[in-house]
Parts: sequence; structure tokens; C-alpha cells
Amino acid sequence: MVDSEGEQDAPTRADAVAPAGDHAGRPPGPRPGIARLLWGPDRPATDEIAAGRARATVGVLAVLVVFLAAGALHAYATPPFAPPDETAHVAYALALAEGEIPRIDEFPEDLPIPGMPEGLSIWTANHPPGSYAILSLPLRIGIAQGDPLDGFWWARLTNVAAAGLALVLVGRIAATVLPHRPRVVVGATALAGLWPYSVQVAGTAYTDGIALAGTMSLTCAAVAVLCRGPSRWRLLGLVVLSAVAALMRAPSAVMVVLAGLAWGVANLVHGRNGLARRWLRGIGGGLLIGAAAAAAAGWFYLHNLDVYGDPTGSAALFELHLREPRGEFADILFRAHDYRFHVYQLWNRYEGLPPLPRSLMPPDTILAVYRAVGLALIGAVVAGTHRVVASIPALATRARVRPRALDGGRVAAWTLLITWWAALFAMMIQFVSGGGAPHARYLWPGAAGFGLVLAVGAEVIRMPRIEPPAGIRRWRDQAIPSVPIALPLAVAGLLWGNADTWLRYLELAGLRSGPDLPSAATAVLADAGFAAPGWLGLLACAAAVVGSAVVLWSIATTPSHVDVDEAPPLGASTWSGPLVERRRAPRPAVVGVGSEVG
Repeated sequence: MVDSEGEQDAPTRADAVAPAGDHAGRPPGPRPGIARLLWGPDRPATDEIAAGRARATVGVLAVLVVFLAAGALHAYATPPFAPPDETAHVAYALALAEGEIPRIDEFPEDLPIPGMPEGLSIWTANHPPGSYAILSLPLRIGIAQGDPLDGFWWARLTNVAAAGLALVLVGRIAATVLPHRPRVVVGATALAGLWPYSVQVAGTAYTDGIALAGTMSLTCAAVAVLCRGPSRWRLLGLVVLSAVAALMRAPSAVMVVLAGLAWGVANLVHGRNGLARRWLRGIGGGLLIGAAAAAAAGWFYLHNLDVYGDPTGSAALFELHLREPRGEFADILFRAHDYRFHVYQLWNRYEGLPPLPRSLMPPDTILAVYRAVGLALIGAVVAGTHRVVASIPALATRARVRPRALDGGRVAAWTLLITWWAALFAMMIQFVSGGGAPHARYLWPGAAGFGLVLAVGAEVIRMPRIEPPAGIRRWRDQAIPSVPIALPLAVAGLLWGNADTWLRYLELAGLRSGPDLPSAATAVLADAGFAAPGWLGLLACAAAVVGSAVVLWSIATTPSHVDVDEAPPLGASTWSGPLVERRRAPRPAVVGVGSEVG
């Protein structure tokens, strides 16, 4: 394939292994249609592959619909500034709109939004300003129009929309790394973003969703260059996105380094030129990526170094909040209390509102569902990790026997995703050891790798083969034997975990009776003349319910494995595991959409 600069993409495994003329004379495959969103513009070889990818893409879009609906409801159902950190985030964004970078111990001079509490410092000012500059836009527009509370709601919805974009990028990453596993693409997207805590963080006026979109864009570009090979346009994308990500959060600097390394590895794995030229091109591009990030955000870290004594300002932040060190890194790494706190956050934490009674089911039933989902996810983590690790010996053997059959780009992409998540986890442990809190949202930028490992592991546990009546035997042969147990169970549990968000909104809109909201929050809403639009709650609830059904339908009907020989070849592998090439039987003439192909 040739890009618009006239530069050829790297030769792929399919190009290297297939005999000359293997694809000659093959007619172009079907148009990618909606699957273009995740798999790109290349045409799949058969209608069956196109149908499987289309169903997976519909499933990813349904995950997005559920996330946006639940996030929007949470944004409206949570009173202004009830989440404890919203004041600092909003005050920092408003200060940036005035052209000022405040100190973490400064207090906002003006409180232009109703309900904005006094006496809280702008302690988030040690973060880079990129995501706060975006958050400031709806806030300033609302203030300029004389309705600051509307601007506040739009700021929350901006965070929700950015987090939704990041979820679509997770699906794109999964489709790039595992193009032959369309069901895993849906599962990885759902397991990466439908946690109740993720929806709640997105539905507040924090900047985690905006920062996530910037960092996930860079991750997606790095994975693309590793799997598809280097080109001038991909280098330009890495350079621009590195600058954007560096302005979002301090941990993004690690992703910038990984993106530079990804460019270098891609040149070594996919390049056609001599080894010396590939090294020079890889090093030069990596330095360019790092230079772009340093030029965009280096001044801010120098500012932190001058004001607080360290580039991130963490030590000054701990001193401001009178935080004491919590122990050594190794001690915290194996402390069970922090892991239990993470689980509590993921399922049950509601910022600023007391939890409503779960009236749709008895509490014991809810607890049983959560435990079943928890066991399924634990099994998925173990199975997914085992499948990745078990592939390593086979990799060494195949690299020795058939070096050209080894898809080094996708091995490197898996390595990048797992390394990125491990780095985030290590940075969080280091932050906690200094006195910080172990918030689960600190691991959010690594959601792509986390979701992929979970989804790959969940594919191991499958439904038993049953003998249905003759009328539906074809459905049994095509779909039932290949549907895993853990994946739909886990996704259904995550969908159910967000139901309380819908109930809270319906209560606020007066469409459902329930316990009173906190008096201070109710007073703020009443003074601002806010009336929760009931039609929005009903519409969003309906969208969430329909979207949930489509997600589960997509998981149940999307094929587990498809033969990904392309016309022209795309270089997608046909591995039986996430790292090892699959040995497949001769391709049948007609293949069912739900069957195991290859």
C-alpha cells in the first residue's frame, strides 16, 4: 500500500509468507462500511469477515451510547460541586481563561458559578494546563452569556464526550492489535469503560476524560505504527499527539517516551532499507517526537520546578494537605487494603451523593451478581495473562524456525500496552507511598491494555454445546458453541452497575420517589432555577437500555475468530492466541458468520 506521500507501508507478515501471485487475480473484497471506523478503509476478503467486523463495530458504538447516556445522566443528577475536587478543577480552568497559572496554595478571587464553595485552594494547579484550557471554554461561554450554571453543565458534558471518544479509540486499538478477534474488540471496549466509577468520573467537571482522550490518541497512534509500519503521516501524527498528550497529565510523559520507542521499533521491524538507515530513521523520529513534547509542555515543568522544587509539584501538594508518607513502595504494592479500596471505587463509589437503595433487585441478589462478575473478571485476568505468557515460548520457536512468520509489530504493540499499564500502576504506588490517595482513575489511561487482557481471558470460558430442536440447529452450529460465558456476564454486570445513575436522575427529575438529596445541594439547584428535564432522563434511560441490549447482542453474534487474509493483504495475523500464529485448515468455500474460521 502507498500513502499519500508516495511512501510504501512496511511489508507485512502476509506479504512475506504468501507465495508470489497468491493474491493475484483476486477481486476486491466488500467495502468496509461501518467497520471503517475501527479497522480502517482496507477491504476485507469476504462478506463474512465484513459482516463480523460490522457487528463488532455496532457493538462498540452501542458501548459508546450506553457510556454517553449514563455519563450525561450522572452529570445532571449530581449537584454542582458535590464531588470534592470539582472546585479546584473549575477554579484552575477559570484562572487559565484569564491568562494566569495559579499556585496550589492560592484561593480563587471570584466564585462566579452558583454553589461554588469558599475556602478551597486551587490545589490542582500542579497539573499541565492543556485539559483545563479545554474545560475553560464552556465555563467562560456560560459566564459571558449570563448563565454560568449552564456553562458548568456543558463543562461536565465536555468531559463525558471526551471520555467517550477515548472509548472508541480503545476499540480502534483492539481492532489493530487483534484484527482477527472481532468479539474481543467489543469486550475490550466494554470492559475498559463501563465501570460505574468511570462513568461517574466522566460525568463531573474534572479533566480526567479530556486528558484520557489526549493520551489514548497517542497510544492509538503508537499501536498503529507498530502494527502497520512507519510512514510520514504516522510520524506527523505521533509528533502532534505527543505534544497534545504532554500538555494533559504528567504521567503522559511516559507514553511520549513509549511512542518514541514505538517509532524506532517499527522502523526496525517493518523497514525495507538497510539496517543503518533504519536505525537512523528510528532514532531521528524518536527524537523529533520527544522534542515536540518538550517544546509543548517543557516550560510548564520548568515552572513547577521553579515554584515547587520538583517538576510535578507532588511534594508541595503533600505538604499543603499535611500528608505523611504511607510506607515503602514494596509494602504498599502488597497491601491488600488499597486493592479493596480500588474495588469499592469501581463498583460503589458515588461522588457527592449518598447511594440510593437498589430497589430493582433485593440487596442479596445484587451482591451475588457482583460476586459472580468479580469471579468472572478474576478468571479472565488469570486466563488472559496465561495466554499471553504461554505464547512466549512458541514465539521463540517460531522466530527460530520461521523468522518471517513472526509478526513482531503486534508483539511490540502488546508489549507497549502492558508496559504502559504497569508504568501507570507503579506511578500510582509511588504517589501513594508519598502520601497520596490510591484513586482508580489514575490507571484510566491504561484502559486499552487492561480491557484487552480481560477480553482475551474471557474468551477461554465458553458455553457448552447443547442439542436444541431441529429448527434452531443452524443457530447452535454457528453461534452458541463459540459464545464465552465470562465476557457477557462481566459486561452485563457492568451495565447493571450503572443502573443507579439512571435511578438517581429520575428521582431528581421528580419521576421517581426516593430519599431526599442533601439540603445544601437542593438549595443550590433551587436558587439557580434548575429543573431536571424529565424527557432527557427518559430518553437517556431508553438509549442506555437499548444500547445495553445491542452490546450483549453483538457479543453473542459476533464471530470469535475470522480469517483475516485481505485483498490486498493488510498484514493482520491469524494467531490462535494473542501472540502466536494460528495454524489453520484450508479455507472452506462458504463460512457462517458465527462460525470459527481458520
